[in-house]
Amino acid sequence: MGIAAFLATRSEDSTLVTRVRGAYDTSIDDFSDFEAHMPLFHDDFGTPAGDAVEAPDGVFTRTYPRATVTVDCGNYTYAIAKTRA
Repeated sequence: MGIAAFLATRSEDSTLVTRVRGAYDTSIDDFSDFEAHMPLFHDDFGTPAGDAVEAPDGVFTRTYPRATVTVDCGNYTYAIAKTRA
């Protein structure tokens, strides 16, 4: 959900920040479930065509050249539909 929400809401100068293993984060030993290991993290969808559109209420969709991102805030679900450029 985190990557989809970021893609739906990011501005031109946004940066996605992930966990950093360091002195302040030594209590977390297992990062195996973290999203950074997902192949999706390495995809380049391009520059968004515009802002996200809300329709119906609570469902936000944003179009990229190589994907369409949908975030449903009411059901806490998302979809990233990859397309060809």
